[in-house]
Amino acid sequence: MDQRSPLPAMLSGGDNIWIMDADGSKAKQLTKENFRLLNNAVWMPDGNAVVARKHFTSGRSLGAGEMWMYHIGAGEAGIQLTERKNDQQDVNEPSISPDGRYLYYSEDMYPGGFFQYNKDPNNQIYVINRYDFETGEIDRVTADLEELHAPRFPPMGKSLLS
Repeated sequence: MDQRSPLPAMLSGGDNIWIMDADGSKAKQLTKENFRLLNNAVWMPDGNAVVARKHFTSGRSLGAGEMWMYHIGAGEAGIQLTERKNDQQDVNEPSISPDGRYLYYSEDMYPGGFFQYNKDPNNQIYVINRYDFETGEIDRVTADLEELHAPRFPPMGKSLLS
């Protein structure tokens, strides 16, 4: 397993993803965004790429996100994995399955098609989606479950935490 850590850093414009050794040495900028913000980077299990959330802003401060994959050593251009449905409802919190086949992430699905500060906590706000790297298909994993977000896998990778 790669011992480097993908970290966001504020240099050269927007927040970018940097790769460095665990002790902070040998820092190398992976992305070169001038305006968009990149964060929440996670490694693919083979250590050859990272998936990160690219943040888009509009007429409000919180904006929306998309999931992008960046291959190590392939230059600064990433591969767009998801498309934002509007400029206000976000996707976030990427997590990769241990076998590297799936990307899990949370998505704001609150009714209305726009961000709201006064959401009803007794109704569903977030869902967990799964992106299949082999087919490019996206499936909803959490259907009717309430308030699930931040998908993570335990060390043995047999179940999904939220």
